[in-house]
Amino acid sequence: MKVNEDGIIEIARSWLNTPWHHNQNKKGLGVDCVNFLASVAIESGYDIPPIPKKYGRIATSTEIEDYLDVHFIRKNRTKELNKTDLLLFKYSGYNTHVAIATSENTIIHASLGHGKVIEHPIDGVWWRILKNTWSFEKRWLNY
Repeated sequence: MKVNEDGIIEIARSWLNTPWHHNQNKKGLGVDCVNFLASVAIESGYDIPPIPKKYGRIATSTEIEDYLDVHFIRKNRTKELNKTDLLLFKYSGYNTHVAIATSENTIIHASLGHGKVIEHPIDGVWWRILKNTWSFEKRWLNY
């Protein structure tokens, strides 16, 4: 099925400026990067469970990557992004941060450093720490 890219991006942008808060998923009140991604997917009509359990602020296992593999289609790392690609970044040796591509060169994510959900260009630093990408397209899309 074809993904409603514009609808997903509109939903993601409706979270802009939501404060960053670990292990939360409330629009306007607080969200972390993984819960942001899952909440956008659920609000977009995906029949997926919320993040299954509390996790450390820095993931030290493959839990985030496993969640993406179960619920989305792995594309494998690429320098060419499509709108709504899901991105996994590697910080300090761990696959611990996720974002959504809003265009071929911009991403939206819940940023601890900025303290909120932000959208910005993906630059050289982000490209270097990009671990892998997934597609929002999946067989159980509800539209």
